[in-house]
Formats: sequence, C-alpha cells, structure tokens
Amino acid sequence: MKNTLLLLLLFSVQYSFAQQQAYITYKPCAFSVSLPATMKPVKMYEDKSLDYCDYEVNTKSGIMIELHAISRQRSETDELKEMYRSALQHIDMVVSYKTIVADFFVISGTDNRTGRIVYWKRVVGNQFISDLRIEYDKNNKSAIEHHLGKISKSFRCD
Repeated sequence: MKNTLLLLLLFSVQYSFAQQQAYITYKPCAFSVSLPATMKPVKMYEDKSLDYCDYEVNTKSGIMIELHAISRQRSETDELKEMYRSALQHIDMVVSYKTIVADFFVISGTDNRTGRIVYWKRVVGNQFISDLRIEYDKNNKSAIEHHLGKISKSFRCD
C-alpha cells in the first residue's frame, strides 16, 4: 500500500512538472514580453527606424500575436485616457472586458468582422507606446487562454 501511494505521489509530481510550460523573455525593441518557448516573435518589416517596430507570432493552431511599438513623439496623443476613449469609440468588436490603470489599458472581446476573439493591451512607457494584440478562433480558446495572464503581465514598454 505504501509503495502504491509513493508511486502515485511521484507520478503526480512528474505530471505537474510536465504540465508547466517554459517561457522565454524577448526584448526585440521598445517592449519586452515572455512567451511560451514554442512561440517566437518575428519582425514584420525590415525597417531600421528606431521610432517604431512591428513583430508577430503565428502558431500552427492559428493563434496570432502582434507586438507593436511607436515613439510617443509620433503618436497623435500620449494621453492614455484619451487613447482608451478613442479605442472604445472606434473598435469594431463586442467588448467583453475592458480596464484602464495607470500606464495601460486592456480591451477584449469578439471582432465583429472575423468572429475571432481579440485581446488588446496598450502600454504607455516613458518613450514609447506599445501594443500587444492576441487574436484567435473560439476553438483555440483552450490553447491560448491559460497563457494570456502570463503573456499580458510580462508585456512591458520602455
């Protein structure tokens, strides 16, 4: 009986370690983000400008992650509340979640054009404004949603 319990305990410990996903932190330009080890950002444009950068991550399951940064000087406004109000007025989605705090806002919901779920976080840093946009089909919800919190929390802007 003791041996069976010990084997069961060892199996459950091994199983929990196997369920944990390794994350890698990337800092390609004005932002940093931690992504599951199976995901890597790829530069979208080969522009050498220091004012902005665009990266994307595409997975085999159809999950798309976009990462953007633009200099605050190139933005129409650097007031977060104004950006948030404008985003809510112009976004074409059924919003299911929205929040604004000191240096970022989050808007999430279903895109009216594509039917895909969208998670958008905008962070205003000292010199840059950065966006994290994750878009996925409803059937991929379980593949990405357990990563959303860690990815979003790790997303930072210079």
